[in-house]
Amino acid sequence: MPGDTNELVYRILALITRYFFTPSTVKPKLPPGQTIRFGLISAALINPPAMHYPSLYFPEVEIIAVAARDKSKAVEYAKRWGIKEEKAYGGYQALLDDGDVDAVFIGLPNGLHAEWAIKALQAGKHVLCEKPATSNAIEAREIRRILHSLPQNPSQPVFLEAFHYRFHPATVYFRNLLSSGTYGKLLNTYVSMSIPAGSLDPKNIRYSFELGGGALMDLTYVVSITRYMVLGAGAGKPKEIVSANAKKLPSDERIDTRMEAEMIFDVDDGQGGMGEVRSKIVADLERDRLFGFIPRIWEQALFIAECEKATVTYNNFIAPYMSHSIVIKPKEGKCRTEKVYTFDPTNKSPLLTNYGHQLDAFIKKVQGREEDIPADWIPIEDTVAQMEVIDAIYEKAGMEVRTGSLYQEILRRGDAADASK
Repeated sequence: MPGDTNELVYRILALITRYFFTPSTVKPKLPPGQTIRFGLISAALINPPAMHYPSLYFPEVEIIAVAARDKSKAVEYAKRWGIKEEKAYGGYQALLDDGDVDAVFIGLPNGLHAEWAIKALQAGKHVLCEKPATSNAIEAREIRRILHSLPQNPSQPVFLEAFHYRFHPATVYFRNLLSSGTYGKLLNTYVSMSIPAGSLDPKNIRYSFELGGGALMDLTYVVSITRYMVLGAGAGKPKEIVSANAKKLPSDERIDTRMEAEMIFDVDDGQGGMGEVRSKIVADLERDRLFGFIPRIWEQALFIAECEKATVTYNNFIAPYMSHSIVIKPKEGKCRTEKVYTFDPTNKSPLLTNYGHQLDAFIKKVQGREEDIPADWIPIEDTVAQMEVIDAIYEKAGMEVRTGSLYQEILRRGDAADASK
């Protein structure tokens, strides 16, 4: 049945994580006052693989509350996951008003991310927000403004856009491989992600303009990993969007079911000058079926980097903890394949998922352990740049920029011009 496939994928992901990527022995939680107490803003299917199972590795993390629009759904969720019923809220603001909650994970539809991220920050909560963090660049700049307006002290709330793949050691290794110059200058990149056609119900939120839908929004990783691999962490952006072509949803042409774009980046050529890297991205919510009926479920998220001396490919960058390969094909010499599952076998489980590595980094940031935080932490400037590129691609394709709930509020306040700076 349409719609069942995508939900099934999340349930299978949760089962795989539960049985293969959780610790055999769960350490008891730290005493009260020494843990980071999370509240979940939504009862979404992403919560188990993103939060519940990874938290088993960390005695300093507790999940104590959940909120849903429907209180009965929150109560049902709480019973299933061992959350006290009095901490199951019928409304997101009620959870933010709970003084026991230190941090929130926001797994709402894209169009609601920015609104509730800002409300959480203003309530003094740390925020781990599903990607994309906002619907557009104006909302991203508003989050930045709020963060900068808060008291600058060690207890300031932390904000992180949950591009989990960035924290896996295979991704960091691949980035270091490209930036090391071992294979010469980076010349071109190509990245693709797709969902098999027929996997999504026509009423899926990915097809809702108001909720921040579209291929480029849902598979926004293609922009993120391109920016990261070409320029590293931070506010880097292409100097030009050369082209952008969208396949549009017939029932709502504001929604892209497929987006293909080409960009040019200015990069340091290593000799005191500047060079160019050309990058192509493909995001597809309705990948055609082989022979018209076989879903291409074996296809993986793929990133290819063409360097002067070799072509280097990162297969399955989106879930490298399950399986991945880094294939190095030199222009001279033998092709070889590498895999990277752990930073340091003495203190990191090789079974830690992307989400686990991400949660580990988030914990360290909240605790103020700056020396232990990954160098490639995703700052708010990265989030702003990410949304500026996405907006630019939509505009190049002749499409409307997404408008989330916070954007509508900014328009009502009449200060959209200020937020756009």
